[in-house]
Amino acid sequence: MKNKILKSIVLATSIICCSLCLCVAPTVTLSAQAAASETTVSPQADIKEWVTKEEDGKLWKRLWNASKLRWETDWIYVRDL
Repeated sequence: MKNKILKSIVLATSIICCSLCLCVAPTVTLSAQAAASETTVSPQADIKEWVTKEEDGKLWKRLWNASKLRWETDWIYVRDL
């Protein structure tokens, strides 16, 4: 009988201690400045676009890197017009 009472007291004490630990746990919040800095978008890939030209009835294309401001390829023949 004493053993059951002792076990009940230990169990109740353990439950109370655990619930207090959970209630006192700090919460993490971001300041407005930190939240704004996390939403900043920065491009990871270069921006590339095809440039076409028509010369002597032929269509040509060349790849332009707009991020680095340079040509990526030579002129490539596409087809006759």
